Amino acid sequence: MKEPHYYAFDYPGRREITTLEDYERLFRDAAPGQIRGDASVYYVSSDQAMPAILQVRSDVKVVVSIRNPVDMFVSWHNELVKALDEDEPDLLRAWLLQNERAKGHKIPRLCKVPTSLQYKRMCSLGAQLRRLREIVPQSQLLVLFHEDMATRPRETYQHLVRFLGIADQGLQEFPRENSFSKFDSMLVARLVRSTVANPFVRNFRSKMKGPLNDRGIHPLGWLIKRYARPSPKPALPQEFRQHLIAEFSEDIGLIEELVGRDLSNWRTKDSTSTVASP
Repeated sequence: MKEPHYYAFDYPGRREITTLEDYERLFRDAAPGQIRGDASVYYVSSDQAMPAILQVRSDVKVVVSIRNPVDMFVSWHNELVKALDEDEPDLLRAWLLQNERAKGHKIPRLCKVPTSLQYKRMCSLGAQLRRLREIVPQSQLLVLFHEDMATRPRETYQHLVRFLGIADQGLQEFPRENSFSKFDSMLVARLVRSTVANPFVRNFRSKMKGPLNDRGIHPLGWLIKRYARPSPKPALPQEFRQHLIAEFSEDIGLIEELVGRDLSNWRTKDSTSTVASP
């Protein structure tokens, strides 16, 4: 099951799994000694998740995916709109609403996690990475870049399997997943959102998602793929893009310092990420 978010205690609206019993059940079919993984994106921005995980598994290996924060903002906003967490479709107006929303105003009625609307905080991956490096041993932390997954997927895959200590399966093809898309209609979006938000459906889904996934059955994923159409990312006005670059410049510098990589291309007005998912 992807994104159970069990340990994201400070994001209760995102926790698909809320009991330790249900969480451990996700791994019940693992063989002795087999590596088990949890792909929950909110763990990186959560203040509570990683300390709680380290309490349980001090030897945990953490893989963090980093991308241009400006491009992440565009994709993050789109994901929130699709999930009906965001009711402002315009990127500039959504960005300008952050201060009011930080005070609890103009929060969309269906928003599960108001903090997710704080785009600068959520997309400042340098600050989040610094916090991780303060508590996770360096030998247990791997930082990957989204553009490398697109331009050098085989090399990135090899880096990952070496870090995890697992066998290279010889993969050569890496199909693109979760490309930028939008729903054809808000009616379908509301149906998807109600599936996630309804307490009875949520509880049933948390118990059935694992067994269904084991059999290759993904009802919600099918619904999204059926009605969400690939769409070009909206072009940011240059003035707004320059504003965002300035807003994230310090955080980009922090990433450069932490990982020892030149990211000056992220500061150019025409910079765009080659991978569309946040």
